[in-house]
Amino acid sequence: MNPLIKHPYYLRWLSRLRKNLRQSGRLRELSLHLALETKRSSAEWEKQLGLLMEEECVADPDLIASIDHWIQKRSINSPDSDKPGQQLDLI
Repeated sequence: MNPLIKHPYYLRWLSRLRKNLRQSGRLRELSLHLALETKRSSAEWEKQLGLLMEEECVADPDLIASIDHWIQKRSINSPDSDKPGQQLDLI
């Protein structure tokens, strides 16, 4: 098991990510966004994000930054976010 999975900052980031992806359709949106940025398909990203949420793997810094950017863009105008515009900083 990767020791980062137990790091408090990573766990807090992962918890906020899970909370954000609870909304219907958000996992699909994120996987499509990541597919556009990479050479992987959205189906591959959905599987990878599922493994990430189950703590079967660890997000690398580039993935964390990409996800944070995507979430921040969506949370700026979201009335249901608890802190609009807040990034999910790992550090």
